[in-house]
Amino acid sequence: MKKITIILLFLCFSCFDANAQSNKNKRSSALRGALRTERTCFDVFYYNLFLKINPDKKYISGHNKIHFTTTDTTSKIQIDLYENLALSKIIFRGQPIKFVREYDAVWVYFPTQLIKNGTFFIDVYYEGKPKSADIENFQRHGFNWAQTLNGKHLVGVSCEYDGASLWYPNKDHLTDEPDSMRVHWTVPDNLQCISNGVLENITKSTKEVGYLTHNWLIKNPINNYNVTVYLGDYKEIVDEYSSVVTGKKHKISYYYYDETLEKAVDYFAFTKQFLAFFEEIYGEYPFWNDKFAVLKSNYSGMEHQSCLAIGSPLRKYNWYYTINVNYDCVLIHEIAHEWWGNSVSVGDMADVWMHEGFATYSEALFIERILGKTAYKRTIETMNAQTPLFFTLVGKKNVNVNMFENNNIYMGGASFLDKLRTKINDDKIFFDILKSFQVKFRKKIITTADFLAMVNEKTKKDFTKFFEKEVY
Repeated sequence: MKKITIILLFLCFSCFDANAQSNKNKRSSALRGALRTERTCFDVFYYNLFLKINPDKKYISGHNKIHFTTTDTTSKIQIDLYENLALSKIIFRGQPIKFVREYDAVWVYFPTQLIKNGTFFIDVYYEGKPKSADIENFQRHGFNWAQTLNGKHLVGVSCEYDGASLWYPNKDHLTDEPDSMRVHWTVPDNLQCISNGVLENITKSTKEVGYLTHNWLIKNPINNYNVTVYLGDYKEIVDEYSSVVTGKKHKISYYYYDETLEKAVDYFAFTKQFLAFFEEIYGEYPFWNDKFAVLKSNYSGMEHQSCLAIGSPLRKYNWYYTINVNYDCVLIHEIAHEWWGNSVSVGDMADVWMHEGFATYSEALFIERILGKTAYKRTIETMNAQTPLFFTLVGKKNVNVNMFENNNIYMGGASFLDKLRTKINDDKIFFDILKSFQVKFRKKIITTADFLAMVNEKTKKDFTKFFEKEVY
């Protein structure tokens, strides 16, 4: 009888724990995904992030100055920071102010009402061990701590679905991109430090022996998960590219480690051809005033704005192409994201197929350009075969839905665009839609509905039912 009682109690507690965890996950997801008044009442226009990274201890510490304009009168706002990171204080007008944490959300209480259309900033201090990625178990988001072959630290961070609040305090919602940003990385002085934007200077602090601070300026709007830093024993290859749109010459950079120079040069050889093709069909590269750079990373790849991550090692890997091409599918995919995802960006993860589907379809378009229509059709057929059934391209909004759980936003998104092209049956109109959409929404937030409106405008037909069937 005692054994039965103990087992029943254990099962009850297990069910209670499971229900409690489920409720926590739902609430936490709602806090991340929803646009409640504590978020809509302010608009961030500038972040000024200061962060020390200690690779030996896998520890970060610093503060972020969040500059914002109020869109309504308020005395309370929501920012975000993962609960495993300690938040020591929030400073407003030189004084600490009250805050309350609920899971990964932080409720900030101001001592007085902030007037509508006012400009303010808070300074958020924090520290801790950030979530680490576990690439072997496909947990790719978080800090990647590794070493190069010569034993030096190799550090990178990616956080697309998990959110930038995984490692720095911010308003972690896709609808609100800062117009510009500064990042100051205090890191060991024996490591190269590369980040988004342009390097303004490197400074030495008497307080941090053995460390240097690398100060970077991002001149463009950037979604929070695209902010990143790379540390390692990097070597740079400098190249020159002439824009097919303006004719202007621009410096472009490739960064690598461990490989030989010859292997790195061979790997990046197609980069300028990719750039020229995308400028031709989508318009000028959006971020020349920051830079164009591609870096080898110790994770599978990520479209970090103006400093794209390419997975390790540098190898030409084309896992879903049916034809043999002499370039890496990850390289062209991440470059395409500078237009689809970085310049035009969705405001909710529910629409993220417009990042991944367009980037994947861009690969097929390049194959068509260099190898012809038959190779293009074979590529699309392969993508169709890898499109999961019973998944919509657009997910549920306001809940931070995970649309990355299957290939649908990639392969299904590309397949849909091919179907749309076939339905329109006029390549001149189809490619005009792509370029016009890029021009109209350059460096803006977009939705699937915006794309449907552009299709209807350019075709002078109503594609609503087609979208309802194929997308929703």
